[in-house]
Amino acid sequence: MSSHANHAAHNAIKSGKMAASAGIGTRILHTAAKHPILLFGLGVIAGAYLYKARQQVNDAESCCADD
Repeated sequence: MSSHANHAAHNAIKSGKMAASAGIGTRILHTAAKHPILLFGLGVIAGAYLYKARQQVNDAESCCADD
């Protein structure tokens, strides 16, 4: 298989994964929109994840700034 064909196959697989995850995400959000408690829970989970990621970025920056 040539490099060009290999690259095209990789892009096709990547596109398929993105389409599948978008479909799953859409179903989750449609279900959550019908149940306000579930929607609130998803918001709390997303907020906690984003807060954790923000803390990791801040820690990495402070580590490098001290040097």
